[in-house]
Amino acid sequence: MEADNDDSDTESKSKEGVTLDSCFAGYQNLDTLSGDNQYYCRTCKEHTDSTKKLEIYRVPKLMMIQLKRFA
Repeated sequence: MEADNDDSDTESKSKEGVTLDSCFAGYQNLDTLSGDNQYYCRTCKEHTDSTKKLEIYRVPKLMMIQLKRFA
């Protein structure tokens, strides 16, 4: 029975869909690098906790977007 609940959750998510705006917003979120994923600083030669963020400053006249489907 529990598997049926998982299927209904997946169906409701796929019916709602995801907007391109929400994808760009998620792309711009801050990621924390810590633990095994720490940033290595070449200057101080140590692994340190840090954050990273990707931003699009200028959008080209023609932008190709690859859509991927994840389960």
